[in-house]
Amino acid sequence: MHQFSIRAGKSSNEPADIYLYGMFGDAFDGITDKMVAKELKTIGRNAELSIHINSSGGDAYTGM
Repeated sequence: MHQFSIRAGKSSNEPADIYLYGMFGDAFDGITDKMVAKELKTIGRNAELSIHINSSGGDAYTGM
């Protein structure tokens, strides 16, 4: 099981936190690059990002 969330600020320029907890990649029923890309579109272009990752593995290319 994986957990993935983005907590964005109230305005498009406020900092946002990205939480990626779990495996990466389709083969592991984990977090995919498509999931992350879709959610990143909801954040302002100039927003500062803080990324929090806790993963036991998965597909290295998806994780990058």
